[in-house]
Amino acid sequence: MMDSTDWKKTTDFYIELQKKWKTVGPVPRKHKDEIWQRFRKACNTFFDKKSEHFSTKDEEQDQNLELKKALIEKVKNFEMVEDNQANFKTLNQIQKEWTEIGHVPLKDKDEVTKEFRSLVNEIYEKLDLNEGEKTKLQFRTKIEALKNSPKSFNRLRNERDKIITKMDKIRNNIVLWENNIGFFAKSKNADSMIKDFKLKLKEQKKQLLNCKSNLI
Repeated sequence: MMDSTDWKKTTDFYIELQKKWKTVGPVPRKHKDEIWQRFRKACNTFFDKKSEHFSTKDEEQDQNLELKKALIEKVKNFEMVEDNQANFKTLNQIQKEWTEIGHVPLKDKDEVTKEFRSLVNEIYEKLDLNEGEKTKLQFRTKIEALKNSPKSFNRLRNERDKIITKMDKIRNNIVLWENNIGFFAKSKNADSMIKDFKLKLKEQKKQLLNCKSNLI
């Protein structure tokens, strides 16, 4: 057990064992020191390894935090060029680097993630994009952030469920507008109303395509 890396389970095991040790009666004097030394060595070996592991982990997370702060500065100093494809490529590379950096200290995670996403979204707003393209790019930024978050699988699944729910709602709206167009097509003086329905139908179909492209 002293070589275990299941930190939570083994810590609980040794704490419980130490409690039991105090309640066990005396042992023969000739074995007392030997048994105590073996027990203490096992406990110390495990807890020393645990301390070393989390000390190294803290150092790695501090380094990752500095790397992410450097990327934030990079985004702050981002200079757009006339070629939007080049802008996209640069931003995508920065976001890829962000995602590939490991975890940062939990107390700093939300702050740096929020700042990074906000800065990236500001740049997208400045680019010459239509609303659909902006929405799609911002969504991708959000997904990249989720991939690097605790319980990422559950959060991504929840995001997928939201998209599916939205798609079902849009499909229902499409059926509604198509039925309305069919119903009022036989009515006189309904051209203006039918035109409005067709515009809404077109917008719903566009949203449905966007949802499909965002489906995780």
